[in-house]
Amino acid sequence: MELKTVVTVFPHPPSTFEQLQQLLLDMGQGRSDVRLGPRAAEVLARLVAQPEQVAVGNISSLARDTGVNASTLTRLSKSLGYGGFNEFQAVFRQTVTEAGADYYSQQVNRLLGEPCQELEGFQRIVNESMQNLQQCLRQLDAGQLHLAAQWLAYGPRVRVYAERQFFSLAGFLRYGLGMIRPGVMQLQPDRGLADNLIDLTADDVLLVASCMPYTRKVVEIAEAMKERGVRVIALTDYPASPLMACADISFLIPHSSSYIVNSMAAHIVFAEGLVNSVAGLLGDDARRMLQANEAMIRRLQIEY
Repeated sequence: MELKTVVTVFPHPPSTFEQLQQLLLDMGQGRSDVRLGPRAAEVLARLVAQPEQVAVGNISSLARDTGVNASTLTRLSKSLGYGGFNEFQAVFRQTVTEAGADYYSQQVNRLLGEPCQELEGFQRIVNESMQNLQQCLRQLDAGQLHLAAQWLAYGPRVRVYAERQFFSLAGFLRYGLGMIRPGVMQLQPDRGLADNLIDLTADDVLLVASCMPYTRKVVEIAEAMKERGVRVIALTDYPASPLMACADISFLIPHSSSYIVNSMAAHIVFAEGLVNSVAGLLGDDARRMLQANEAMIRRLQIEY
């Protein structure tokens, strides 16, 4: 008995991300009537591999990341049967919205679905972290970095706020900045939060951090301080992040990884670079502050 080749046929363009994945698979195996050139197929594969970024990005940034023109993404969308790029992107946005509440379990499901040896898994994490760092560096604006460093160096008061996993990043930033200048505080969730914000003025700085899935309280605090005229610096991930609208300066730090939650490697390295930039501006003042900290450490016999 002759086996028949099963062909997945979509009477309309894929309406779900799963259908889009299946279409990509069928095209690769020659089982689809949809035909794309090698370059277009490569771009489609790259987009499907990063649904979160496609869901929240804009056509210009996605075109830049994939090395094509925005018009190429429009033509690709129409080749797949969509009316334009917005319809194509809506498929990604739908799946990301539905998956938002299950972000972490989906991460671990991907990990468990691709079992590998410990060393191989460790190497994958390292490679992904390096890619995130390289992408962060490529999109880093030198002027914005210098301005943020100036605010953090010379603002009378600096408050650092993040929750959940990024609470540790906030502590890391507070420690680094606090070693080189006074007036730096990490805000504690539900512990005197309002008291430590109410006196901030337009000369002060709030540094916040949150990535998909975004923490509502962090966004609300940033919005409130923006309304009061406080200068807000945000560390986030995508151009459509809710922090982008309420921050004066935003830095986009990728976190794509097979790690079970958000990868923090690129954020930690970025924080180190930011603190060093502030120290460079403060010069002798930073040196004196560090020496004072060292003297106190010796006085309290904190170190062996």
